[in-house]
Amino acid sequence: MDYPDRVGEIPRVLARSEFAKRMFKEKVERERMQQAEQSKFRARECEVIKRKPFQPILEHNRTKPDDVVLHSTVRANERRKFEEYLGEKNRLKEEHEKEERARQEIEAQEALKIYRRKLEFKARPVPGSNCEPYRPQPSSRLLTVPATPFVLKRSHSK
Repeated sequence: MDYPDRVGEIPRVLARSEFAKRMFKEKVERERMQQAEQSKFRARECEVIKRKPFQPILEHNRTKPDDVVLHSTVRANERRKFEEYLGEKNRLKEEHEKEERARQEIEAQEALKIYRRKLEFKARPVPGSNCEPYRPQPSSRLLTVPATPFVLKRSHSK
C-alpha cells in the first residue's frame, strides 16, 4: 500500500523539478543578458587630460654611499707601485751600465795610450860602450883538418 502514498508525492516531485527547470532557464537568461551587456563596447571617460602632469617629489634626504673599496682599485694601486719599482730598478740598471761603459771606455783609452807609447821608437845605446868589449875565448877542441872529398867518376860506356 505504499503505492497510494507515492502517488501523492509524484506531483510534488514534478512541481519541484518544474521549479528547478524554471530557475535554471532564468539563470541562463540572466547570464546571456550579462554577456550581451559585457560584449557592448563602452569607452571610459578620459581622466588623463583633466589631471596635472606628473612631477616627481624630490626628497632632500639623499642617500650617502658607503666607502666601498673595489678589488680592481686595490689591484690597480698595487700594479702602479710595482710599475714604479720596475721603473726605478731599470733606471738603476741603465745607470750602472752607463757607468760601466764609461769605465771600460776609459780603460780602453788608457790601454791604447800604453800601446802607442810602446810603439814609439826609442834609441838604445850601443852595447859595450859603457863596458868592456867582447873578447872571444879560445876553444878547447882541436881544429878541424880539411880532407878532400872522394869523387867517383863513372864511365857511361860499358
